[in-house]
Amino acid sequence: MERDNDAHWSIDKRVNLSHIIATGTMLVSLFVWGNKMDNRVTALEVHNQNNTQSMQILDNRLNRIENKLDRLIEKSIK
Repeated sequence: MERDNDAHWSIDKRVNLSHIIATGTMLVSLFVWGNKMDNRVTALEVHNQNNTQSMQILDNRLNRIENKLDRLIEKSIK
């Protein structure tokens, strides 16, 4: 009979100070990590936007070069 009582578990309503400190530490760490990730994502978005603008400039230059080459080829054929 005593074994049956020992096998059952119960929840203690008391909370240890160490549990509160550990939970608080995890929450603060999670907040700091999330903030750093937000900063990194923002930096990557800015970098991506700069790359997109650079690619558009290069694309325009290549189109101009292609047009000039086409005109030169046409002149040489005539």
